[in-house]
Amino acid sequence: MSKKRRRHGAEFKFQVALEAAKELQTLNELGSEFGVHPNQVSAWKRELLDHGASLFSSANARLSLPPELYEGDPQACWLLAAAQANLPLVVPGYEDSTFGNIFASYVKTGECSAAIVKSGIEYMVAFYDQYRELSSHGPGVGFFQIGGGIAGDFPICVVPSIKYDLGQEVRPWAYFCQISDSTTSYGSYSGATPNEKITWDKLTLDTPMFVIESDATIVVPIILQALLESAADPAGAAALIAAAGPPPRP
Repeated sequence: MSKKRRRHGAEFKFQVALEAAKELQTLNELGSEFGVHPNQVSAWKRELLDHGASLFSSANARLSLPPELYEGDPQACWLLAAAQANLPLVVPGYEDSTFGNIFASYVKTGECSAAIVKSGIEYMVAFYDQYRELSSHGPGVGFFQIGGGIAGDFPICVVPSIKYDLGQEVRPWAYFCQISDSTTSYGSYSGATPNEKITWDKLTLDTPMFVIESDATIVVPIILQALLESAADPAGAAALIAAAGPPPRP
């Protein structure tokens, strides 16, 4: 009876190749540790070194997730659509979550390497370049915040960080809109009123600011539908906006 060949997933191969690339252990030691032949370790290492640069190529940065791994309807998943459109996905503070707890357990047992998920510092370092690239076109990038917490406050800080920490010029956010069922308040870190964000240079005196205190699950689809209709009929949308007049400033 022939021995069934063991199949290894991409995550396992990457972890072995990464350890081999560090060159802290011999191929034989790694083969023994991970239960694979040293020649296989060498092959995975070579593949990582030869093709690792492609991971940072915008042409190859889009998500390639096998459909069999999808849960639910992929057409209804905004996160999958964002990844497929190669939009920056910044997930700060994920450690303080159920996912973070589960992931930590896998790291502890050696089934995963902590390096396969970016830390908050790595997210911000990458976001410096991503924001400057996105804001270099047209009127810039607006900040559309749903809810509060670190997920909202972390990315907005990229502008003052570039300006003061890096000491470089940067375009401000083109607009700010926050939708939350929690009332904004002075002195709050992530739930501060838009005007208070000016004192931290997250926004400017001229930044258009809007706060909608309502259920985001109701309001956001309406806004997104309006944006899609505006994109389909720019002239008609411009006429409606002109007829409505400018919105009051907060």
